[in-house]
Amino acid sequence: MPVSDRPRVVPARAPVRRTSLGLPDGGFRADVEGLRAVAVVAVVAFHLRLGGFAGGFVGVDVFFVVSGYLITRLLLSEVGRTGRISLPAFWARRARRLLPASALVLVVTVVASRWMLNPLAQRSVAADALAAGGFVVNFVFANRLGDYFGAQLGALEPSPLLHVWSLAVEEQFYLLWPVTLLLLTRRPRQYRRLVLAVVLGVAVASLVASVWMTDHHPTWAFYLLPARMFELLAGAAVAVAGGAFTTVNAMYRAALGWFGLAGILVAVGTYDASTPFPGTAALLPVLCTVLVLTAGGRGGAASGPVLVLGHPVAGWIGTRSYSIYLWHWPALVLGQAKFGPLGLPSRVVVVAASVGLAALTYRIVENPVRHHRWLAARPGRGLALG
Repeated sequence: MPVSDRPRVVPARAPVRRTSLGLPDGGFRADVEGLRAVAVVAVVAFHLRLGGFAGGFVGVDVFFVVSGYLITRLLLSEVGRTGRISLPAFWARRARRLLPASALVLVVTVVASRWMLNPLAQRSVAADALAAGGFVVNFVFANRLGDYFGAQLGALEPSPLLHVWSLAVEEQFYLLWPVTLLLLTRRPRQYRRLVLAVVLGVAVASLVASVWMTDHHPTWAFYLLPARMFELLAGAAVAVAGGAFTTVNAMYRAALGWFGLAGILVAVGTYDASTPFPGTAALLPVLCTVLVLTAGGRGGAASGPVLVLGHPVAGWIGTRSYSIYLWHWPALVLGQAKFGPLGLPSRVVVVAASVGLAALTYRIVENPVRHHRWLAARPGRGLALG
């Protein structure tokens, strides 16, 4: 679920550079890659059914906040430089970044299911892949599967594409959010205030909807954007207002970062399938991710959680987190379908193999397509990937 185009590296204590609209112009943040690593490790451990990770599904919520932050920062940076947003160019960048790896996994999963699943399940996987390609698979799962936690590895026939529901949510956000920010550019003098007002207003409405839906329609609340929008917009709020925290004492920011990281781990360790989710329960991982993002912004101390999350090992996992997320679940589900229930050692071996596949995908698919000069030269070429 990565969105960063890895802009130039900027020292942690570099002065804040602002665009013509007064918006912070950020650089690459290694600690954000570390947050991605925390998120994907939590999700994978949850799918492995490791003890102490019953709430690992909140890693998806961490991904949502990080995605909202990075996407909004990129869009605001473009507005600051040019006064506008090129929707075709933005969507082409997203297509180059996200679609090649996801298309590869979808195709491989459909082909492998022909060998490993029964005919009825094969047709279901093919239909799920088509829905995933159209960014609507979350609606399909909400309507067909019901409870997310009842469709995990111990279920009778879990879908090997169940995990891509979250990608559909993000892609729907990517379609709507840039258009909203573009419309607000018509009021350049009040742009920052308008964006922040929209972010907060829509986030509150989404949170209210999430609480109500979690109580009355929990399946729809889990899978659909209206009940998840506040998570993405929490990250957007950091992108808009994060510059206001650059004057806060670095020691205090580091303490907030530690508190945020600890809060995420508390959610991972204490939540489980019985937790009504998302609703108010999602506020813990969401707000704690906001704290970590705020702690590591410009002017943040290059120590504490920033130093830990910026470790090269965390960075390696974080940069490959998208492909790891894509590969690990189909590998587990198809492995179980072919060989029967897998013990923990076997599940670990399967996940290790999927990490190898992810590293290979990152090297030969993700990066080459994302940085391909011919594709980047014209937005239409990148959009053709969709």
